[in-house]
Amino acid sequence: MKSETAEKVAKCLTDNNIPFSGRINGDKTTLTIGQKNVEDYKAAVATVTGKEKQQKEKVSEVAEKFP
Repeated sequence: MKSETAEKVAKCLTDNNIPFSGRINGDKTTLTIGQKNVEDYKAAVATVTGKEKQQKEKVSEVAEKFP
């Protein structure tokens, strides 16, 4: 992921006491998260990238198609 995004995700993880490690390689960064914290990581990424709201909207759109 881009380093700018990774920094925001790292701050979110740190603020929520979620352990992780990271490695910066130029403009790309790799974050490593333990298996038990994967969902927390995904939530942090969704929050930082703004995809959390889009995901909820997509679920609502799909739900409306069913009677």
